[in-house]
Amino acid sequence: MKLRYLIPIIGLLATACNNDKNKSDAYGTFEATEVTISSEANGKIISFCIEEGQRLPADTIIGQIDTLDLSLKRQL
Repeated sequence: MKLRYLIPIIGLLATACNNDKNKSDAYGTFEATEVTISSEANGKIISFCIEEGQRLPADTIIGQIDTLDLSLKRQL
């Protein structure tokens, strides 16, 4: 009687121990929110002090744009 239950349990344990490291541990869907931020002025980026994924409070200055061309055009 005990042997009747022992053989299937040993079989299940033997198939559960798998050393295949090429398979993934988990599967799923990754979601992200993409935000595009555009400048109000055109020009070359002089500095950009932010890392991807960094959270910022509102109205934070994160970069500087060279607007020399725009200012020269305005003076003409």
